[in-house]
Order: sequence, then C-alpha cells, then structure tokens
Amino acid sequence: MNQPPQHFYEFGPFRLDAVERLLLREAEPLPLTPKSFELLLALVERHGHIVEKQELMQAVWPDTFVEETNLTKNIFILRQALGEPDDGGRYIETVPKRGYRFVAQVREVREKSEELAATEPVNTQTAVGAEPETNAQTMPPGGYQKPAAVAPISIRPALWRLLAVALGVLLAVAAIISFTRRSEKRAVEIKSLAVLPFKPLNRSQDDEYLGIGLADAVITRLSGAGKIIVRPVSAVSKYTALDQDPLAAGREQQVDVVLDASLWRSGDKIRVTARLLDVRDGMPLWSFQCEELCTDVFAVQTLISERMAEALMPQLTGAERARLTKRYTENREANQLYLLGRYFWNKRTVEGLKKGIECFQQAVDKDPDYALAYVGLADCYLALVFYGEAPQEFIPKMKASAAKAMELDGTLAEARTILASTKVVCDWDWSGAEQEYIRAIEINPNYSTAHYRYAFHLAQTGRIEESLSESRRALELDPTSLIINENLGSRLRNARRYDEAIEQYRKTLEIDPNFLSLHSQIGGVYLQKGMHAEAIAEINKASGGRATAQLGHAYAVLGQKSEALRVLAELRELSQRRYVSPMSFAIIYAGLGEKDQTFAWMERAYQERALEVTFLNRVVAMMENLATR
Repeated sequence: MNQPPQHFYEFGPFRLDAVERLLLREAEPLPLTPKSFELLLALVERHGHIVEKQELMQAVWPDTFVEETNLTKNIFILRQALGEPDDGGRYIETVPKRGYRFVAQVREVREKSEELAATEPVNTQTAVGAEPETNAQTMPPGGYQKPAAVAPISIRPALWRLLAVALGVLLAVAAIISFTRRSEKRAVEIKSLAVLPFKPLNRSQDDEYLGIGLADAVITRLSGAGKIIVRPVSAVSKYTALDQDPLAAGREQQVDVVLDASLWRSGDKIRVTARLLDVRDGMPLWSFQCEELCTDVFAVQTLISERMAEALMPQLTGAERARLTKRYTENREANQLYLLGRYFWNKRTVEGLKKGIECFQQAVDKDPDYALAYVGLADCYLALVFYGEAPQEFIPKMKASAAKAMELDGTLAEARTILASTKVVCDWDWSGAEQEYIRAIEINPNYSTAHYRYAFHLAQTGRIEESLSESRRALELDPTSLIINENLGSRLRNARRYDEAIEQYRKTLEIDPNFLSLHSQIGGVYLQKGMHAEAIAEINKASGGRATAQLGHAYAVLGQKSEALRVLAELRELSQRRYVSPMSFAIIYAGLGEKDQTFAWMERAYQERALEVTFLNRVVAMMENLATR
C-alpha cells in the first residue's frame, strides 16, 4: 500500500514532521500538545513573516472560542521545547501588539513514499504463542548466532507519536501535582487580592463598562466576607488594556494574588474565563470558565465569588457565605444600569458623575428596592459637592438617597458609610456620623472608604492622632489610591507635621503627576510655614476655584494687594457662570485683613452649607492668622 508523501521542515537541530505531527531533535521526539504543534506548524509555514494573533488563533482554534492567554501559554510551551529564553529571539520573535514571527532559517523537505518504504524496517512481530518463521538462506547452521554488528532499531512513527503523547500526559500530571502542592502550601499566606477589570475580547465601550462592572460586583461580594483584603474598584479600574500584564498590576497594587479574567459578549450572552495568579511567580492557583454562553450575569458574579471564596477563604461562617451569594436585585436591566453607573462614577469627573446619576436613577426606577443603586446615587452627589458644585442642589438629594439605602439594607457597609458622610456634610451631626462610621467598619473591617472618611471626620473634630491611625489603615488597604494618599498628607498637615505632609503629597504626585490639586495643598503647607514665595509657585501649578482662592490669600498675606484684588475679581466673574463657594472669598478677605468682609462671607457659607465650613481645623488656623494681624 502506498503511504502519503512525507513533508518536513528543518531548522537548527530540529525536524518538524507535518504528516506524522511530530517535532524531533536529532531524531529524538519532543513532547508537544496537539495545539502547541499546530501553532508551531502555523508559524513555521509562514516563517520570516509576522503572523497576527487573530490569524494564529483562527488557524489553531478554528470555530472555537478561546481567550488570548491560550495563545501566549502555547508560545511559552514552544519556547521551552525549543530551548530558547522566555522572551524568544532565536526561533520565535514577539512583535508587540501584533503577533509573532518565526525567525530561524527553515529548509522544507518533501520525500516520496517509495523512498521511505525502502528504508522501513520489516515487522518481525508474531502472534502470542506462535513459532517464529525461519529462512534457511538467512538462518545460519546450528541455530541463532549473534551477528557481528546490530543495525539500529527504527521505531515506527506511530509508536513515536504514542510515546510522545504518553510523555506529555506524564509531564502534565506532574505539573498539576506540583501546582496543587504549591497552592496548598501557599493558601494560608494569601492576605490580599486585586480583581482586575474583566477584559472584553470583542472590545467596545459597552464591554469596557461590563468588564469594570463585573469586577466591581465580585469585589463587593468578596469584600463583604471580610476574610481577605480586596482592593476597591477605584484602585483597579485603570487596568483595562487588553495587553495589561496581570502580574505587573498585582505588584503595583502590592497584593499576594490577582484575578485575571476575560469575557466574550454576543448579544445578551457572555462567556467568562478567569484565573487566580500568584503575583510572586505567576503560578495559576485557581481557574473558572463558563462551559456554555451565560445569559445570567448574576450567576457569573455569584459563581466566581463563591468559588474564589472556597479556594481562598474555606472557613466561612453562614452569615459570611450569605453575604457572598446575596443578590442585591433580581432585575437584570437594573443590574446592568448599576454596573454602567459605577463605570461612570469611577471616571471621577463632573461629567462622569452626572452620567452615573442618570444610570443609578434608571436602576432604581427599574427596581425601587435596589439599595446599592441608592448608595451609588448618594456617592455621586457627595463627589459633586467635593468637586465644587452647588451644595444647595445636591445635598438634599444625597441625604434622601443615603436614607433610602439604609432603609432598604442596613447591613451594607457602603450604606452605613454614605449615611455617616451625609450626617457630616448635610447635618453636621458629629456624634451620629461617628456611630455610623464605626458600624460600617465593624461590618467590613477592610472597607478602605470607611476608614479614610472616618479619618477625615476625626480630624474635623480635633482628634488628630486617631485620624492619623485611621488614615494609615486606609492606606494599607488601598496603597495606590490618590484620594487616600492625599488624605494622609492632609491629616499630617492637621497635626502640624508640615515636612511630613509635604513628603506625603510628593509621594502622591509620583503616583499621578496630573493630580494638580495637590499643588494647592502643598502651597497651603508652605503658607503655614511662612514660605510665601514657594507657596505661590506651587499654587500656580494647580487649577480650580479653591486653588484660585488660595492663590489670592497667598498674595494678600505677602502684601501684594493688587494681585489679591485681581483674583477676587476673577472669582466674581467665575461665579456668574458656575457655583463658587463663599469660603473662597472669605479666605482672601482674611488675608487682606478685612475682618467684616471675612465674617460676612463666612456667614453666607454657613447658610449655604458650604463644604469648607466642615473643615474646622483649617477655619481655626485661618482665624488664628487673622487675629495676629
């Protein structure tokens, strides 16, 4: 019987048998998985040319959904088999953001079947129990004698293939055993986790919000269990790039493990693949995949959260497990709108916050009992007030939303925290706010927002050392948060530890040099130190109404009255177009020594419930400066 023609590719010491599906090194077969072989063949066939990632994935996994990590894993396997570095170069070159190229010189060899048949050894196997055939012409007299030399035994390609598969299975089993042992050994060491935004493989804005929203949902559930520190969504929302290195993100977030997940969306169906990686060495500790396209986003959130908790937090109480699997709404549309609202809220811009309000409002319209959506509304209203929007417009709405969230679910740390913030900003109810902050932290000791807002509250009421302790705890829980880093600097400033405050502000700027409002904070510290020229230089780098007011105050303190009056005129003109806090005028008049105007504008700020009135320590410091003039 004629056999099919043989087809080889030769490069370096390797021979790639395209027919028998074997990779040989100096005639020795190397174990490869079927997909790794297909990937190598696709690269070799196109040697010298860049092969795009999508083209490779289509060639190796036709008509099958896979994530890009499958490609990178198999490239890693090939490089190990070829004996080259992880970053390639000798055989397989990585072309950033595009694909791969096989760069070694390749020789293509085709051999006819007749030629191969002439060299194929004769099969001398017999049935069990049968006598071996003899040939008088080849068998020497007297029976068998050892020949002077024995020709090398040639094993059939099919047997090589079987051996290679068997070796591959053994290696895989050994790897699984090794992974399992290491996972078990390290499970007790896992104290912190970052859940990265789920990467949409068919990318669009809708999928980006869904990716961040799913991460937010998983974070909320795992945080509620209280057994492990989970970085908040505000800390991880920047890691949305498809080529984001999850281990680099984990190192930046200073966590032990990182959840790296991807999603594929088709209409209202999604498919999710997730893996938990040890940040120290990239070892996969746990994985999850929807076997079928999922139509229930709730099920995805619950499954991932519950399975991760089983892997990381095996000793959950009944109450903790209930919080982990709890559904905050049964309305799918409301849930989607909530996820979209959190996506816009995380942008931390006035425009984003207003879009977030629209989404959260639509969510509560769909489900009036959706407590988390009311928390989202209140969070947006609070942020707008902090960003200098009119408090008269947003404070009543914030108060109503926070009260509704608490009415619906007082077991939420998020609801308790926003209620406490409302008591500070809206009611100036210091004791009531403290009770709610303490209760929120009892519910979830790892909720960084509760700690940093409680620190702010403690500073407002003059308990400076306690506020520093809470600030540092918040920073432990969320070390890369700009707001929390700034918060520690401000608490050091309240403690009159000015040099430490400046150092902390500088560290925060290293995280994000575009956080321009920090320059205003640094300038304020320089003013308190009497370093007026340095103060003006820093404040000029900042932007916004409060920075402008602080600049006017600095000019006034320096005796540059004309410059201070110019800034006052700018603020009056700005107030014709948008809200400007009366306290902005008050601090400039305080710098000019005009006491009547200062108190008049402070009274107006009090009547308008301006946020700055709650900054008691700064107001006291300003009045002390005024009294000495």
